[in-house]
Amino acid sequence: RLYFAGVFRTVDEQASLAAVEAASGLPTSWRPWLFSIPHQVTRLMRVGDAVAATTDYWSGRSLHAFDMASAALLDFNPQTYGPIRAIAVAPEGAVVGGAFSGIEGESRVGLASIDLDTRALDPWTVTLPQYTWLTLATDGTWIFGRTSDSRFFKIDPVSGAIVGEH
Repeated sequence: RLYFAGVFRTVDEQASLAAVEAASGLPTSWRPWLFSIPHQVTRLMRVGDAVAATTDYWSGRSLHAFDMASAALLDFNPQTYGPIRAIAVAPEGAVVGGAFSGIEGESRVGLASIDLDTRALDPWTVTLPQYTWLTLATDGTWIFGRTSDSRFFKIDPVSGAIVGEH
């Protein structure tokens, strides 16, 4: 299957978030209930047996996870204070970036790591001025990120330390 998100009216009557069969391109029966996602889905990432979706929601819940098989909304949609714009999955957890000031009542400015087993925030914070993180990626060892002012960073996913900047 191929999962995709964005600004589109429908794929077989499913808007904003859909799946098609990779071989045929035909829509699947995977239909996540989007009532809980009132804004545009901006990013998708496979996280184990789930599809994580981020939205442009400024106050509330901008990170959601859906079961890949059933499309059921999983019990993982932390309270965020600002939108999540990027997500990357490293062995240590999911790293999310955006224009947020906190997650689940914890202060995290723009970048946070979430333990995939416990779904708890990892203790590290990145000490940078408040940037909007637009892109995150991983090579399996490091997290790479780009901010709204076109700065690029290399981040240690275990400690959250910035180990390089360009």
